[in-house]
Amino acid sequence: MNQRTRKNPGVGSADTISWTPPVDIYETDDAYYLTAELPGVEQPDIKIEVTGSELSIRGERRFLPPCAEENYHRLETVRGRFRRTFTLPDKLNSEAITANLKDGVLEVRLPKAGSERSIAIRPGTPANR
Repeated sequence: MNQRTRKNPGVGSADTISWTPPVDIYETDDAYYLTAELPGVEQPDIKIEVTGSELSIRGERRFLPPCAEENYHRLETVRGRFRRTFTLPDKLNSEAITANLKDGVLEVRLPKAGSERSIAIRPGTPANR
């Protein structure tokens, strides 16, 4: 899968991108997997869309402080909106894509489309009974 680069919209835009979650992509015999580190992001705040040959993951890590912002001595965790877009391989079963969010890690499973295969005929088994 290839990542498409996207320029961030201007400041003040409703679609301003604040951070970019790290993503790993790997392949097995039957599927591609994409994992994204999304600590502190709640499931309702994540949207996954497949449009044509693109997979888009977007969402928001909200700032829910346990105290007033002025009481912080240091605030390094990035908050706000994110978006990642990837070009999908040609042969996917897009109807069977699944996603799971566990312990701040989103895993998207992209099953490969069925390929041609040979079917073995067992000896001694009649075709019609």
